[in-house]
Amino acid sequence: MDSHQREDGLSAGRLVYDFLFEEASRTHQRTDWFLVFHAILLEAFFSARPATAGVSIVAGVGVVTSYLWLMTGIRQRWLMMHLGKCVGNPQLTGKQLSAAYQAIFKARREGVPPIVRWASPVPVFCVVTPAAILVAWVALALTGGQLLRSSCLLLAASACIMSSVVAWRLKTGPDIAEDLVKLVEPGRGTQDNGVEADDDPLSR
Repeated sequence: MDSHQREDGLSAGRLVYDFLFEEASRTHQRTDWFLVFHAILLEAFFSARPATAGVSIVAGVGVVTSYLWLMTGIRQRWLMMHLGKCVGNPQLTGKQLSAAYQAIFKARREGVPPIVRWASPVPVFCVVTPAAILVAWVALALTGGQLLRSSCLLLAASACIMSSVVAWRLKTGPDIAEDLVKLVEPGRGTQDNGVEADDDPLSR
C-alpha cells in the first residue's frame, strides 16, 4: 500500500486530485453558462427600444453579471494554480505522480509554439473574456443616450457594490453546529440515551 493512501481509500493526495478535476469542471460549466446568459442579454438589449427603462435594466444586469464573472474568474484562476501546485507536491501526491504532473506542464510551457504560448485557456476564459464583456456592456451603456447612460451606470455601480458586499458576507457560509456533524459519524445510529433514532427523515 502506498504510504500516502489510507486503508479506506482516502488520502490528502486523492482529495487534491479530485478537487483539481472538480474545479476544472466548474470552470467549463460557469464559462458556458455565462456566455449563453450574456448572449441572451445582448439579444434582449438590441431588440428592445433604446428609450425604455427596460433597456437600462438589461444593460445594468449585463454590467453586474459580467463584473461578478470577472471577479469569480480571477478567483477561479488562483484556485486552479493553487491546486496544480498541490498536485505537483510529492508530499501530497507521492513522488511518481507529482514528477509526472510537473513533467507534463514543463513540456507544455516549453514545447508549445511561442506564437500561441500566451493563450492560456484558464486566464483567457476566466479573466480576459469576462473583462471584455464587462467593457462591452459599459460601452453600450455609455453610448445609449442620456437616460440609458445615467440610469444604467447608477444601477450597475450600486449593484456591483452591493453584490460584492453580499458575496463577501456569505463566503464562509452558515454556521453548522458540531453536533450535526457528529450525527454522520459511524456508530451514531442510536441516540445518546440508547433509544434508536427514527430512520425516516420525513417523520421529524
